[in-house]
Amino acid sequence: MKTLVILSHPNFAASRVNKALSQVAKGAVDTEVRHLEGLYGLDVARIDARAEQEALRGADRIVFLYPLYWLNVPPMLKAYLDAVFSHELVGSGALRGKVLQLALSASTPLSEYSKQGAIGYSMDEILTPLKIAANYCGMDFAVPFISGGFEPGEFSDDAVDAAAARFGKLLRGELSSSEYQI
Repeated sequence: MKTLVILSHPNFAASRVNKALSQVAKGAVDTEVRHLEGLYGLDVARIDARAEQEALRGADRIVFLYPLYWLNVPPMLKAYLDAVFSHELVGSGALRGKVLQLALSASTPLSEYSKQGAIGYSMDEILTPLKIAANYCGMDFAVPFISGGFEPGEFSDDAVDAAAARFGKLLRGELSSSEYQI
């Protein structure tokens, strides 16, 4: 399965988790990593929609790798979606049957994403717009890969290594159902 990882992080230089996961992806078989801020900086007008659409067309699985950013995707990933997922691309059926896989990290522990938790909404509810977008495009929405509790300065290298190992298993198709959200 050819996998395209679309990485977005507004401060990648300071990232430990997403940096580690992207390194795993770069070493995975049949996997291409496109780091939006690395390609385009923070200038949304520089996004090359045609090049990005060609990359999407060549993939079987599309992974959005990002930190949860104010309960949403980071600004460059949102701009990418707006520019690349055009009516022309979606209408052509080019994304139909492809898998959309989210791989996100959250600073808050996942237990807080519930009606009873500090967030007040489940992660499933928060990801609804991306599920709807995948459905609209005819894509298969995979179970999200989520790592929580990565508050800056409050997590260990072991936690990063564990998330990276799980991500490697995901990319190889070896992740068990109990390992998707930790």
